[in-house]
Amino acid sequence: MLRLLPIFLSLLSVSQAAPRSAAKARVADAATLAAWQAEATHSHPTVAAALARVEAAREAVGGVRLWEDPMLGLGLTGARNSMRADDGDIRLMAEQQLPRRGLYQAQRGKALAEEQAAAAEVGIAGNMLELEVAKTALELALSDEVLVIEAEQLTWVERMSTNATEKLKDLTANAAGPLRLKSELTQERQKLAAAQRERLRLAQQLNLLLGRPVIQEWGTLALPPVSDAAPEISNEWKFLIARHPRLAALHHMADAAGAETAIAREERKPVVAISLESNVYSGGDLRDVMLGVRVTLPWWNKSVYDAKEARARLEQEAALKDIASAQRELGAQAVMATTEARNAGRQAIAYSTEVLPDAEKAAQAVENSWISATSTLAEVLEARRSLLMARMEQRRFVAAQQSALATLRALRGGR
Repeated sequence: MLRLLPIFLSLLSVSQAAPRSAAKARVADAATLAAWQAEATHSHPTVAAALARVEAAREAVGGVRLWEDPMLGLGLTGARNSMRADDGDIRLMAEQQLPRRGLYQAQRGKALAEEQAAAAEVGIAGNMLELEVAKTALELALSDEVLVIEAEQLTWVERMSTNATEKLKDLTANAAGPLRLKSELTQERQKLAAAQRERLRLAQQLNLLLGRPVIQEWGTLALPPVSDAAPEISNEWKFLIARHPRLAALHHMADAAGAETAIAREERKPVVAISLESNVYSGGDLRDVMLGVRVTLPWWNKSVYDAKEARARLEQEAALKDIASAQRELGAQAVMATTEARNAGRQAIAYSTEVLPDAEKAAQAVENSWISATSTLAEVLEARRSLLMARMEQRRFVAAQQSALATLRALRGGR
């Protein structure tokens, strides 16, 4: 047993000193995410559809008219020749409704507010898409880092399996060790393969978001360095109220509801039309010309107009309540994201400075004890699993912090 100890220690030191042959990973920081987000917004059909709705709303503004279409009429009289000669047998008519400027301004104001709301919807669609791109890219970076950790774990299990096989040369060694490590090796290979398949899924999903070929390959990504910095909720609230496109859209919808109230008030006013009629004899003589004025009587349907105005007023009140509700909802999201960014950042730092160093020392100490036959293989595997879980958790905390920061950027209404 004592003759085998230097061999085991030599194998251990050579394995730990071996350099990692990994390509340099691209860091998925805020600038890199912004470039991918811009690429997505320029190519994704969701944003294109929102822009098309803006164009449609802009055309609707031009469709609001001040003058109604004029009306022309023609009438023929059937009677005795003497009567037709006296009164005329052809009646020509023309009528024009006078413009209702108050109604026109209210309708145009509604159309303009709807156009602005449609423009804000473009920002909403872009924000949602950008947030999805950022989170998918961060998940892909986390997946790459998990692959590195899983690959290192697989290498470690392979080395342990080799050491356990060498240890069998000692007649007093336990033969169950290599079998246990063979099972661990199979599990680790399956975990690594599953992580690779998950990485492929995320890469394909990100390609679809960016409008790239779905099978296009991605280079290795890495998470940004951990930071304890987290924005204050008071500052985020100011950005949220000033710039979030959802609130802007709701304000424009409230303006449109207010214009609808003005439209209802204008529609209950009388409509005035001027008409011109003349009688002509088919023999070529003009018999008479009559100029008339026609006025509608809206008081006949007063209850109908009252109901329409009340409905428009209530919808405006509801739109204002929607703004207040959205402010609270977005504020809650900002509080949650700010807290998550702060908590995840601090936990990632704690894992980096405290948990991981202790777990690495503990795992190394137990492994060395196993080589000298003072610890069991089960204790070695348990210590290594604890180290593996700690490394995984530290990277997940970093990814969670970056995801929360991406959410805050989306809530600000910009990248």
